[in-house]
Amino acid sequence: MRLAALVVALIATGLLWRSASTLDWSPKVAEWMGFVGAMGICMFPFAAYMLVDGWVARRRASDAVSWPHARGTIASSRVRLTSFKFALYMADVTYRYAVKGTDFTGNAIQATRIASSKSTAREIAARYPVGAEVDVRYDPRSPGSSMLELGDGAARGRMIMAAIFFAVPIILATLGVWYNHHS
Repeated sequence: MRLAALVVALIATGLLWRSASTLDWSPKVAEWMGFVGAMGICMFPFAAYMLVDGWVARRRASDAVSWPHARGTIASSRVRLTSFKFALYMADVTYRYAVKGTDFTGNAIQATRIASSKSTAREIAARYPVGAEVDVRYDPRSPGSSMLELGDGAARGRMIMAAIFFAVPIILATLGVWYNHHS
């Protein structure tokens, strides 16, 4: 589903870019739409991926409310740098739990992971010190799929970012057409 969203977004933005050069638009609008189309080719697939990923994570978070619990133990808890360029960090927590005599290892804190500041990642990791016992929610249909916390805040954040990435080229195109119409 995530791949399909990327392909559809790429085709749609390519059509937008192509229409800028083939329709009977003024040269200013055609140039502007070409720029917006190029920008959309970069942004729309990323936005489509984030939207679908956020939607899947929200659905998983909502399903997890009814998942059963198992007792688990924190095996490791640390903060790791995920991006040198933007100094983004992530709490990297690993836990072990057993379901019906089968041992599992998990690392999902919530339905989706999100990078943050170093202090936020430290706060999250500090909630899970090594050796601590935790309640692990696991999917009864696939016990290897688990998480420690309920909530869909990170998933909603991804969907908001997707909306912004979808909106920027559209807003720029609208401004370009409006500017050309009033020039």
